Amino acid sequence: LRTVFDGIDRTVYHGHGEALRPPPGERGTRTLAGVTVGPDTRVVTYVSRGFESMRGFDQFLKAAKVIYRQYPDVVFLVVGTDRTAYGGDETHTGGKSFKDWALAQDDYDLEKIRFVGRVPPTDLAGLLASSDLHIYLTVPFVLSWSMMDAMSCGAVVLGSDTAPVREMIKDGENGLLADFFDAEAIAQKALTVLRDPDAARPMGRAAEQMIIERYSLDAVIPEMIAMYEQTAATGGQMPAWLLPPVSPQPPAVPIARAQPVAQAGPVIAAPPPRIVSPPPHVPPRPAKPSPFRG
Repeated sequence: LRTVFDGIDRTVYHGHGEALRPPPGERGTRTLAGVTVGPDTRVVTYVSRGFESMRGFDQFLKAAKVIYRQYPDVVFLVVGTDRTAYGGDETHTGGKSFKDWALAQDDYDLEKIRFVGRVPPTDLAGLLASSDLHIYLTVPFVLSWSMMDAMSCGAVVLGSDTAPVREMIKDGENGLLADFFDAEAIAQKALTVLRDPDAARPMGRAAEQMIIERYSLDAVIPEMIAMYEQTAATGGQMPAWLLPPVSPQPPAVPIARAQPVAQAGPVIAAPPPRIVSPPPHVPPRPAKPSPFRG
């Protein structure tokens, strides 16, 4: 089995040379996804096609509340739609959408957590290149494009320590990992970044460099072309080294031909069996005394 990644379009998703993410002391007031952000406000992004449990939306909300209570000058820009794309959340929410159900579980400050809806790719790329931290959570499942896009934009990604995420993120090197179910642990790692964004920037730059080298279109298209050329060179046949070994088969056992059966004559019904009744029982006559002596 050979796999080649689809590839990230770096003409759209890139870090803008850090121009959109200057050091905290050099920032002015910005407008991101229609939200006015002050010069000292930290920006956390969360992106999901649908707000659902498989993508950890409820865990994100719990962590966000811990974060803004301990670091009030922060805004969470949430990109996506109120829908379920994969799981069956609606069977457990009493008819509510999972977003509404999750928000009803606690008292969340919606001035801190801002839902900005769907965002065009170029605007999304600019938003990701402006954020101080991007939170990405998922159960073991297909990895989202949004996480790869965020890494390509140089964002510091805090991801769940689950199978698809840890294939891309090495904790402390090109991002951060935390337990999917531990909102407190997610929040504490996030706070470390928000308190000192400059110290976390090497992880964001390492993430962008990994995408450039391994997952950008420039990196994967030559791999795709090589795979197609190798396939074409075989004439559509699988290379011998890919074919499974064939076990030798035992010789076939000859099957004896059936001998012809002689033609049978007409069938004559046998006479019914003869039933013989036993003779009637005749009791013996009593003997008479004989008149003769001698």
